[in-house]
Parts: sequence; structure tokens; C-alpha cells
Amino acid sequence: MITQQTRAHFSREGYCLVEGLLQPRDFEPVIADSEAALDDLCRRMRARGELKNDHANLPFAARYLQLSRDTGAVFAQHFTIALPQREVRADTPIFLAPSVFGLLTHPRILDAVEAFIGAEIAVSPVGNVRIKPPERIIPNADERDARRGLFRATPWHQDNGVVTAAADATPMITVWFSIADTPVEAGCLQVIPGSHRADLLCHCPDENGELSIPGRLLPAQKPLPLPVRAGDVLFLHRRLCHAALPNVGDTLRWSYDLRYIPAGANSGRELFPTFVARSRAEPDSVLTSPRAWAQMWLDARAKLAGQATPTRHWNRWRADAAACA
Repeated sequence: MITQQTRAHFSREGYCLVEGLLQPRDFEPVIADSEAALDDLCRRMRARGELKNDHANLPFAARYLQLSRDTGAVFAQHFTIALPQREVRADTPIFLAPSVFGLLTHPRILDAVEAFIGAEIAVSPVGNVRIKPPERIIPNADERDARRGLFRATPWHQDNGVVTAAADATPMITVWFSIADTPVEAGCLQVIPGSHRADLLCHCPDENGELSIPGRLLPAQKPLPLPVRAGDVLFLHRRLCHAALPNVGDTLRWSYDLRYIPAGANSGRELFPTFVARSRAEPDSVLTSPRAWAQMWLDARAKLAGQATPTRHWNRWRADAAACA
């Protein structure tokens, strides 16, 4: 699927789109596991008296939207695949279903990644699932949430800029795909083509710790929106400037953004687990057990629960930098 022309476009523009790399059937297991997780969440909310109607007759996307309308809340952390960088608790939700491991290690994804970084591939812990309702139906969702990029528009950043400097030499590649069609109005990604050829820009932390590139530092070039259909896969260079538009449509925006690095390379997020997904040099190093992958995250959660980890473990930026003034 990754042709010489595709790689040339990636090298020149900092991104490429492979249409139809994944198929609807590839998403069926993770949709089923997400429905089961939402069932469990609704049961617990009803037991606490927080929910009157759980809309159990609706499919996942419609049900999630209706629950957001009813409660004004978001449930992003319950369906994402990484822990937050602060205030981790022993019961912090994280979505570790076997179907997620199946997507992380999907052969067609790994085949494509191999074309960019070689055959020794590790799955970086810098990954997310973003389930974004239309923003107008969650007007009072907590703006103090440091992970609000999971459910609102994501600000301008470079993926190399949201990890520590220890990963600067790591050729990390981002793999982005959507469970459902994501047109512009649903909050698709937008990129600044060619911006990966410049240096890493300063990322300023706000009062909640969310990082973004100040507008005056961004290239003057007009951003390019990248609407996609379900199963299309975007590949992004680690220094490409990109952001996500707000969801102003009527549907749920449900996407995965995954990161892959060469096996043995630094992820820039050492407190979270990395695992080898493909290796021809050391095939015995490949993790094949979804249960073992889930346990790695559960062990990390137990270790971090209740601890205050210094900012330097997550990023290099200071709010008092001259560019952030």
C-alpha cells in the first residue's frame, strides 16, 4: 500500500493518506468491546443514581451522543488507551480490550509502518482514542481537564513536541484513522504541509498543562483540512504541525491516533509501557498477548497512582519561556 509515490509525498509534505487501508470488518471487534464498556459504565452510573435512562437499545455512537446530551458530560478517559499524565488513581479508567491490541498490531498497519521506519517496530505508549461529540452538546464539559483534546478541538502541535527531548532522535511516526467518516464539520485533522522540514517549535503549556504552539510561531501557510472516510489511514511525520478542528456537525467523531517507533528507541514517555510489535532480528521479543499488554498498563497505573510526577517526565517546556509570554 505504501508506494514510492506515497513515500515521496510523505517526505515532501510531512504526511500521506492511504485510502481504504483498513476495512469496516477490522473495526467490528473494537466496536463490540466499546459497546460492552459503555454498558458497564452505564450500569455503574445508574447504581450511583447519575443516570435515569441508559438508552441501551441504541448502537454505540448514537448511545454515546444521547448520554452526552442527557448528562452534559464526556466519558473520554473510559475509552482511551493511555493514562493521563497527572492525578493517576488506582481506578483511573483505561480501555485495554483485546480488540485494541488487535488494532495496534494489525498486519496492514505494521506493513505500512515498516515502509517508513523499518522492520523492527515498537508500539509507543503515546497513543489515544478520541471520541468527540459535537461541542455544542457539551458546553459545560470541564475546561480544566488537561486531556480535553480527547473530546474537544486539539490545538496546534508537533508530535515530537509533546514528548521529552530524549526522543528527539527517534523517528516516531503517527498513524491516524477513524472508525467512522470524518468530514470537516466533524472535526477532521488539519495540517500545514511541509512544516516538518523546519525545526521543532516551542510548545507552551497552559494552566492545565495542555501544550500548543503559539499562533505567531506557526508557518504563515494556510492549513489544509484532511477529511477522511472510515478505514482511510493518515501517516504523519513527528515534526508536522497539525491540529484538529472542532466537531460542529451532528455525529460522533471517533478516531485512533497511534505512534510507532523503532524497537529499542526512546519513546519520550518512559513511565508508560512500550512493546515490540514486529521484529525480524529478534522475533522472540514480539509481544503477542493482549492480556500481557493490558497488564503492562495496569502495572504502570498501580505504580503511578497517587504520585505527583514532575513535569520533566512528560515534556521539556516551561510556561515562562519567552515565546509563551
